[in-house]
Formats: sequence, C-alpha cells, structure tokens
Amino acid sequence: HGDMKQIGLLDIFGFEDMPINGFEQMFINLTNEWIQHLFNNVMFQKELDIYHEEDIHFEYKRPDNWPCVSLFITEKPAGIIKILQDRCLQGGADGAKLAGIFHLNLKDHASYSAGDPQMVQKIVTAKDQKWKLKLRLKYEECFLVKHFAGDVLYTVNEFVSKSKDSLLDHLSGLLAGSSNEKVQSFFADCTLDGDSPKVKDEKTIGQNFRNQLRALMEDTLEKSASLFVRCIKPNAKMSPGHFEEELVLEQLTCGGVIAALEMRNAGLPDRMEFRNFVREFWTLEAAPHSEDRAPSGAASGASQAVARRP
Repeated sequence: HGDMKQIGLLDIFGFEDMPINGFEQMFINLTNEWIQHLFNNVMFQKELDIYHEEDIHFEYKRPDNWPCVSLFITEKPAGIIKILQDRCLQGGADGAKLAGIFHLNLKDHASYSAGDPQMVQKIVTAKDQKWKLKLRLKYEECFLVKHFAGDVLYTVNEFVSKSKDSLLDHLSGLLAGSSNEKVQSFFADCTLDGDSPKVKDEKTIGQNFRNQLRALMEDTLEKSASLFVRCIKPNAKMSPGHFEEELVLEQLTCGGVIAALEMRNAGLPDRMEFRNFVREFWTLEAAPHSEDRAPSGAASGASQAVARRP
C-alpha cells in the first residue's frame, strides 16, 4: 500500500487451561505466548527508554518467554510442531509413542516436562476440585509446558489425526479449478499431473498455523506501533459490580501486567507532567522572597519553563 497508513485490530482467544488440554488448546496458547513476547518487548522497552531519557540508572531483568515460543516453532533442533509433522509423514500413531518421542527430543528444554504419575495426579486432583469432575488421564500420554501465564498439562490424544490436512487430491483439484478466484487462491499449491491433481507440498495443520502466525507477528505486529487492551474477567458468575480479587489478580499476573508494575515501582514509580509539576511546586522557587506569593520573577520563570516543555 505504499505510504498508506492503516489501523488493525487483533482480537484473540485468551490463554486456556481446560479440564483436558489437547491440540486446539496448544495452538491457542502458542498464539498467546508469542503475543505475550511482543507485549513484553514493547512495554518493558518503553520503560527502559524512559529511564535512559531521564538518566536513571536502573537494572532490571525483564521476563523473557521466547524459549517457550521456540519450544513449539523451531526446526533445528526440532520443536513440537516439527516433531509432529515428521510423525504425520511417517504415518505414526498418537498416544504414548508420540509422547515418548516428545520426551526423547525435548527432555532438556527448560519449558518442557514429561508427564509422570505424581505430577499428572496432582494436576488432575486440582482440576477435579475446580471443575467438579472425575478426570482420567494416562500420564504416559501427557506432557507439561511452562507457559508465561502458567503451567499447562497437555494430552497427545488425536494430535496426529488432527494435524493432517487430509483433503483428498481429487477434491483439492476440483476446488483449485473453481471459477471463483478466491477459492482458487486457497488451493494454489495444487497442480495437475496429467489428469491427476497433486498437491505440491503437503503441509500439516501445525506447519500452516506456525507459518501464518510467524507472518502475522514478523511482517505486521512487530513492524507496527502496538497498543494493548487487557480484558479482565471480574468474576466467574458474570455478574455486574462484583470483583473476585484472586481471579482478577491471577489474570493480571498471567498477562504480565503485575511484572510491568513491579518494574515501574522499582525504577520510576511517581510521574507528573512538567506543567503540573511547575503549578504544584513553583512556590519553592518563590519561598526565599515571600511566604505568601511568588514574586513576578519567579512566576515569570515558571511560566517560561512551562512554555519550553510539553
């Protein structure tokens, strides 16, 4: 669009930790994780820029959740999406075998933990109490990811089957030959090999999702002046005028808002516009001359100072 300016609005699902977390929850949480990384970079860097501008010497180790994002998206070494892709191409099954491959390849990653009986039972017990359920999960089919917002236990049930973009070739060919250009564009990777349609490069759902998410982040959001709106659910009953402190605090913590406030409190907690500062404290400049009112010189100096600063 050349120099055309535009405003985009991105509305996403919130972070999810359901009674049973599967394929869908994993990709919803990956999206949140990557956007949280952008939030951390933007918000914390803005704070550091202010400190530098004000010549405030301040050291703060800002939270870095990129290792969790890389757990999913890297290809060398293989992350979760790449491992899942290879499993689909090899015709592998879901279940303990897939979880075992995850454990073998990712056991040393700081954001990953293999499921074990004690850990899974502890999480299941907490979920039973919260959701009033009686869950039954096989620990050998589970793995845990340490997200920025909190730990999430996933089960690999149907991971492989849900990863396959298994539209038959002849159906892909039929849609690729549609007279509707928009429909054609969805099947641009499908070509005719003689009379038989053939998909050039078969990708899994996970690959496509990762590539589209990367394009959104790197080509759009990271090149934009991003502003964030945090939506907070005040109570579990959806009733007006009622705030559950524990629920609200949990959401503020998971979204990185508390960490941003802690950083501000440690560095530059009190802020006042220069105009308001002069209006509040001009009497200090006038004090040596009069107890009651500022001399004309002090008032004039304050006015000039306000005029020089926004």
